[in-house]
Amino acid sequence: MEEANRELTRRVHDLLGIYDVLLAINSSREVDAIFDLIAQSLVAMVGADSCMTFLCDAGTHKLGRQLGLGILQETTADSEIQESQLSAHVIRSKSPVEVEDTGSEDNLDCEILIRRGLRAFMALPLRTREKTIGLLIVGFAQPHTFDERERGIIKLIAEQSALAIENFGLMENVERQGKELRLAWDQMVQYAHDLRHEYDAERQRSAQLHKAYLSAIKVLAAAVEARDPYTGGHIERVTTYCVAIARELGWDDKRIAQVEMGAALHDIGKIGVEDAILRKPSKLTMDEYRQMKAHPEIAARMLEGIDFLEPVIPYVLYHQERYDGMGYPYGLSGEEIPIEGRLVAVADGFDAMTSDRPYRASMSPEEAIAELRRCAGNQFDPQIVDAFTRAWAAAKSS
Repeated sequence: MEEANRELTRRVHDLLGIYDVLLAINSSREVDAIFDLIAQSLVAMVGADSCMTFLCDAGTHKLGRQLGLGILQETTADSEIQESQLSAHVIRSKSPVEVEDTGSEDNLDCEILIRRGLRAFMALPLRTREKTIGLLIVGFAQPHTFDERERGIIKLIAEQSALAIENFGLMENVERQGKELRLAWDQMVQYAHDLRHEYDAERQRSAQLHKAYLSAIKVLAAAVEARDPYTGGHIERVTTYCVAIARELGWDDKRIAQVEMGAALHDIGKIGVEDAILRKPSKLTMDEYRQMKAHPEIAARMLEGIDFLEPVIPYVLYHQERYDGMGYPYGLSGEEIPIEGRLVAVADGFDAMTSDRPYRASMSPEEAIAELRRCAGNQFDPQIVDAFTRAWAAAKSS
């Protein structure tokens, strides 16, 4: 039990650490401040001693100024790293480089990093979908072997950092959002610590773990939902609808417990979508829609490697697929779409239709059910629509 509690606390702490960094990226107007925070967060989360970021100059396409020094003091000129064989190799290959001990590496000019006091490092290109825009180096003062957890954290933050730089000018409402998200961070950290002590006193480990997981997930999901003023209560309603559908389909309690977590997390990838897009009352541009469409894959990457959340990835990754193959991110159709995604799609669609939006009034539940039936076989799975309709009729008559 004690080991399980420690693992839970570490997993939740990792998730919240990544969450905090991504939100900071998407809420700051100061690029230097963003990369200072990224450096500090990576140093804390993976135990590194240094985090350096070099951005490519838009005119020359060469590495330019350095940001985010971590905790080590600068001992060599920036130009040495910018012009090094190591940097050229990472930028050219578009792939990460790991060195466990710089003192035994002969193929790259690691003496530059040795003079900085680094004995191990990971160097990654900062890439958007189309180009390399910089270089990230995470270093250790002693020889170090990177594990999968460290690689996952570093690579995810590197990906989101590149996206943030590319879309830097589109962020709004920084001060208010920062306060809200800092409050959510404080609440979640406190909750994670309280959770450990609560479990020690409980005799029903499985039931307690699920209850704690779901509570933590709902607080995190609510913090994301709070960024969009038009979706208040959306997570709770979609979760309720999904559970009702699953019960109508005859799913067992263990599977329904996963439904609760998957439904609560289905929009968590919107952490990586800017406020300017989430709050836009008018139609999105092609580029804005492209960014919005990235949220299922962002969510899946966040949950990868977290043992108790990996089973719910299908709920977040496939809920925007359509039965006719016209959805995203993969354009799957029919039963190629995992049933978890098809289930959330119906619940999500019903709630969207029965909620007010700036550009249209809400439908009545009866109108929305009629629309679900009309779109069955095109947008929605007919089997799931039938199950939802039966569950809705049963709830209304009770």
